[in-house]
Amino acid sequence: MALKAFVVEDNLSIRDSLIEALSELTGIATCGVAGNEKAAVAWLTDLLKLPPHAMMETRRVARADIAAMFADPAALSVDDILAVWNSPEAQSVLHALVARLKSKG
Repeated sequence: MALKAFVVEDNLSIRDSLIEALSELTGIATCGVAGNEKAAVAWLTDLLKLPPHAMMETRRVARADIAAMFADPAALSVDDILAVWNSPEAQSVLHALVARLKSKG
């Protein structure tokens, strides 16, 4: 099961770039977006209205891959993770994202 993120960003081009970078570099799927904090809080507030037991089970399922990853810390390959983040492809995308964020002001 892929990790998912809810992205909050008011600048559409930055939001699109962030979603693309998350997907390409980490495999994180975007489950929703909001253009501002108010919209994000409204979305989260709606989630709180859902049945607690069903939500807890949904969270357990959604987090299972993370829990499994950390179940055996000795099996985590920090060197492999660092190598991927330091790869030319990842660095190129990250540098482009930083440049876009800097140009935003």
